[in-house]
Amino acid sequence: NGLAADGASSAQSAGDPACLHELFEAQADMRGDAPALVCGDKSMSYAELEAWANKLAHFLRSLDVGPGSFVGLCLERSEVPIVAILACLKAGAAYVPLNPSHPDERLRFIIEEAEVKTILTKSEYRSRLSQLGAACVVALDEQADRITMQSANRLAPADIGLVPSDICYVLYTSGTTGRPKGVVAEHRNVTHFVLAFNKVCTTTPEDRVFQGFSLSFDGSVEEIWMAFSNGATLVAADRDTPRFGNELARYLAQAGVTYFSTVPTLLSTMTEDIPSLRQLVVSGEPCPAQLVSRWAKPGRLMLNVYGPTEATVNTTAAILKPDRPITIGQPIEGYRTLILDDEMRPVPPGEKGELYVGGPSISRGYLKQPELTSRSFIRLYRTGD
Repeated sequence: NGLAADGASSAQSAGDPACLHELFEAQADMRGDAPALVCGDKSMSYAELEAWANKLAHFLRSLDVGPGSFVGLCLERSEVPIVAILACLKAGAAYVPLNPSHPDERLRFIIEEAEVKTILTKSEYRSRLSQLGAACVVALDEQADRITMQSANRLAPADIGLVPSDICYVLYTSGTTGRPKGVVAEHRNVTHFVLAFNKVCTTTPEDRVFQGFSLSFDGSVEEIWMAFSNGATLVAADRDTPRFGNELARYLAQAGVTYFSTVPTLLSTMTEDIPSLRQLVVSGEPCPAQLVSRWAKPGRLMLNVYGPTEATVNTTAAILKPDRPITIGQPIEGYRTLILDDEMRPVPPGEKGELYVGGPSISRGYLKQPELTSRSFIRLYRTGD
């Protein structure tokens, strides 16, 4: 796939959307008592999550974390990484997921390339991470008292100096075919995606959104922000949460999950229905027709979505129904798709070509890989539409 930026300047403009965490803060202001985050037997309201994230943000600022900082998150599935993401954004920093199950060589590469100076983790990983190059490894469980003592008040945007064109996160691809690629997303890229995808989905404050994807995969961005931008409840997995099969289906049903985003391979491991499910999103690979027949039901919106990490999560969407063709659908609002030949010319209908995606959600590029960025991110100047 190619990535095509429109001819507009990348500089900030008055029409740019707000920073990503402000979508959460707006919901916290409107419905502070509503449930925001559930993980195992733990539950937090929007007001409680806001306070905890603010305390951690203040703590990060005391460590000189702010705009331009990359904060590594090396945490297992739980409520803690969700709080950490909000805190990083509130402090003005970008977060960089570091999967603790990955080998030291990969973690060291990411830490060094992204110049990660601060890592948030837990005590069991502190010694290991301290040997991988980061200047400051913070075990959140060991620093709990210091974090609790911080102010629960929101940091003033003017004090942080964050703008929508600042970096929100860096997600590294698998790197199975060579050097891992760090995709750099700006706040405005992600906020645009969230607002656009909300027009495809039907999420409400009454929904319960499952967060099961690894934070290193951009599907987690969809999960987290489909909940927090709508005042819905995020149901976060922990280390005891089933990962596939009917055990997972029963877990989701018992948790009352109404929004589930997954890949067809995982969905195919479930033969039991999830009665509470109201929205089902599949992505990442072709969806077999038998899955649509099994899972698409009256009262349940089933979407097939497509989008590379470089274009910020999902770029196209199609409603799936039994006995209808399965496609990747149409561009969601603000995205453009083009099918071009080797000479960058549109191909005739029915002919094969390469898919290019454009719009305000196209990320900044690959971290410290300018040549690869210039090959993959192509600016198209439109002479008129």
